Amino acid sequence: MGYSTSGVYTDFFQTTAGCDSVRTLHLDVRPVFETEETRDICAGETYAGHSAGGIYTDTLATVYGCDSVRTLFLEVQPVHETLLSQTLCPGGSILFNKRWLGASGIYRDTLANVYGCDSVIVLDLQVPPGDFLGNDTTLCSAGALRLRSPSDNTVWFDQSVGRDKTITETGLYWARYTDAAGCSVSDTIVVNFPVNAYFPNAFSPNDDGLNDVFLPDLPAGGWQSFHMEIFDRWGNLLFVSEDPVRGWDGTFRGKNCESGVYVYVVEIGTTVCGRVRREGDVSISR
Repeated sequence: MGYSTSGVYTDFFQTTAGCDSVRTLHLDVRPVFETEETRDICAGETYAGHSAGGIYTDTLATVYGCDSVRTLFLEVQPVHETLLSQTLCPGGSILFNKRWLGASGIYRDTLANVYGCDSVIVLDLQVPPGDFLGNDTTLCSAGALRLRSPSDNTVWFDQSVGRDKTITETGLYWARYTDAAGCSVSDTIVVNFPVNAYFPNAFSPNDDGLNDVFLPDLPAGGWQSFHMEIFDRWGNLLFVSEDPVRGWDGTFRGKNCESGVYVYVVEIGTTVCGRVRREGDVSISR
């Protein structure tokens, strides 16, 4: 028809019979649309099927079947992660993510940046342990306990300095040290030895009033019953006592036993640990 612009066009034709034929054309020329769009997305998101930054041109069809060209300028904004490190002294606290923190751990707070993308703050919080000596304890079978500190410069209850301290008696013990961050860290512990009896390894029954009787030295209180047996090296029973103040005088059936090594077996009934058995050797020196 030869028309490319909108308008009303009248064309005259002649039929085969020689009659006029009139055609009126109402022509509407639709434009081809071109649009540009700029868009920001967060890392991990997609827009219009695209997840990487770049310039994308898409050709679409309108309702009239005409081309519609869209140019997309896409920018991908990263998700930021910031790592913070903080050391607190025992008993201190820090406000993070709307709460007060006072214990070691890894904590996270997520914020939105100007593009609406996540901005993650990671806090590595370190707090020196305030209970480095452990919990209060009762020892039924051991005669000693080694306490250990994280620092070689620890000051102990007896003013000695070092990482370790061995104790053998019931009591309340403390220690303190200053860590690399300048924090003063201290702790206490209660240790109970309910059957920490002392057993001599020799005695001299010569009636001089010194060390004449073999008898364990029991701690005051904490025990309910006492049973002691003495054997010679062949396993013969020489002496039995149920009285914690009655010891062996080195005789058997009224006669002095020879100098040498003998075996003792002691059972102590306690309120905390039940029945506790102790075995060992004792020597007679005349």
